[in-house]
Amino acid sequence: MHYSLLLCENRFHQEVTTAILAENLTPGVPKILEYVANNPGCNQNQIAKGCCINKASTAGILKRMGAAGLIEKQVPDGNRRSYHVYLSDQGKREYNKIKEIFKQVESLSLRGVSEDDLKTCIRVLNKIYDNLETGGINE
Repeated sequence: MHYSLLLCENRFHQEVTTAILAENLTPGVPKILEYVANNPGCNQNQIAKGCCINKASTAGILKRMGAAGLIEKQVPDGNRRSYHVYLSDQGKREYNKIKEIFKQVESLSLRGVSEDDLKTCIRVLNKIYDNLETGGINE
């Protein structure tokens, strides 16, 4: 099972990365754009957890995204240690490109897969994830 998951994730990632680089975006940016688009006003910790990347990497990516004009940071109630992240207009445009890339790669990936098989696959993957989240082998 682990090898099949690895192969699928790797090929999917290669397809997405090739298309993302053609749009002059760097790896890490697409998943953060997607997360922020679906969770406007989120903070850095939520982004890190939701995107499965460490906080230091998240901070660096957010800094670059801010410099590129893809996100806007708002400081709530003058608390400068915490800020809320939103997509800028440019970020929204880039996210729309990324959504299309994901749609194209998903379409390619799912050729010949029935709707029922896809639902079963998602259900099983979610169960596997839940199992791994609720108890690792070293716990």
